[in-house]
Order: sequence, then C-alpha cells, then structure tokens
Amino acid sequence: MPKRVLRSFLYLDENIVDDYLAQFEGGLVEGPYTSKDTTTGVKGGGANIKIGIAAGNASASSTSSSEISQTIRETPVAKFTRLYDFLSKDEIIQPLSGFDLAIYGQIEPGEIVEVRGNAKLPQWEHLSKII
Repeated sequence: MPKRVLRSFLYLDENIVDDYLAQFEGGLVEGPYTSKDTTTGVKGGGANIKIGIAAGNASASSTSSSEISQTIRETPVAKFTRLYDFLSKDEIIQPLSGFDLAIYGQIEPGEIVEVRGNAKLPQWEHLSKII
C-alpha cells in the first residue's frame, strides 16, 4: 500500500484543482454523492423427528437485509490529493530541489512543478504568533 500523505493548506485555489481534475476525468462531479452498502443474509435450519412409528420433518428459514446510506462530500484537499495521485502516476510533476532565477527561467508556461523548502517568517510575525 502506498504511503498516505495527509495535507492541510492555508490557501488552495479550488478552481485550478477542479480544472485539472476535469481534464483527467473528462468532467467533474458536482456536489455530494450518496454511497449505499446493502447486506443480505439467509438463515435456515431443519430437524427430523421420530416418535414411535410416527416420523416428521420440519424446517424453517428467514431472510434479512440491511442498508446503510451515507452522503459523502469531497473537500478541496481531497480533490487535490486525487489530482496529485493522477499527476504522480503519469510522472507529470517536475520535482525541484532548489529554486533560484536560473531554475525559474527553465520552467515552461503551464508546467507543473513541486518545490519543497523552508520558509522563514519575518521576526515581527514570529513574535505575534508567540504572543
């Protein structure tokens, strides 16, 4: 099983994610959808009875079913994760280990890149978070 990555975004442009997903999937599912899980079972039993010269046979069975319904709403982060899986599977993402003006100049318009790094907050923002 592939490693699961849980994500959280301060900002995620859901429209861009929807546009890319629609291109991969040939459209986009709108709104929540309902998932149903139905279970059916059959129970049965029987007995042969003999008392003296009289004999008899008895059997019984019952059928039961249950249905569980749930409404699923896809969050923007779940859509992004699905998009990222598409991009990774098709090896469309170009990973970058560094980012400077020379590398920036090599990126073509419309190309998807993944940049990992450390961001430093200004001192005043750091102090406001502490307070």
